[in-house]
Amino acid sequence: MGGFLLSKWYFDVVTEDGAVAIAYAARLELGPIRLDYASVLARDATGPTRESSALSAARVTESADEITLDGLALAGTWTRRCPAIDETLLADCDGHVRWRCHMPSADARVTLDATPLAGLGYVEHLELTIPPWRLPLETLRWGHVLAPRGARVWIDWQSRSFSRSLEYCDGVAAPFSERVFSNETVLRSGRIGSTALGVLGREVLSRVPGSTLLIDETKWRALVDGHWAIHETVSWP
Repeated sequence: MGGFLLSKWYFDVVTEDGAVAIAYAARLELGPIRLDYASVLARDATGPTRESSALSAARVTESADEITLDGLALAGTWTRRCPAIDETLLADCDGHVRWRCHMPSADARVTLDATPLAGLGYVEHLELTIPPWRLPLETLRWGHVLAPRGARVWIDWQSRSFSRSLEYCDGVAAPFSERVFSNETVLRSGRIGSTALGVLGREVLSRVPGSTLLIDETKWRALVDGHWAIHETVSWP
């Protein structure tokens, strides 16, 4: 199949009343295939989730304390509130998984389909040179609490042969802990072959092992100690 690279940006913003908008901007290299794709997921404080995807590239511009996203339905600027995190989550002979949480907490001023939104936000970049179907994983739990102070982000990777749990508070390593979620609202749920990867089309998906398309993802908006949180669980078949 040749080389593999997935370079994926993730942006989000949650307003005080709970409106949420999430943007993904990714570059995929899979053998001879090279393509960009992007998606936007949004939900008002009440009402259904809206999602749009396209085979197009977004523009991400970085400076010392700001990151700007353009070219999607969600666009704007995220301004740093705490230090960044840079972790290599896994490295072996097949490649690596590098996680750079550029902004565990940020002030986000954006527009969604030309409508202004302002709130607390989050920005990360994930780089995989190991294909997802080769990752030694059974369950991934990931999330972050958007708080003016005490913003938390966590990653919990588990399988029979591999285990890694990380947590940071305001960009500083902290003991891993369990959270109590309330007011949970499902933002997206299903197998990634028809959700996150559906935009890639039949030609690309035909090059991916079928088991990968059966990976199941559920993403929620919730409250943790009175602050909004975005979290997800991903399960491998």
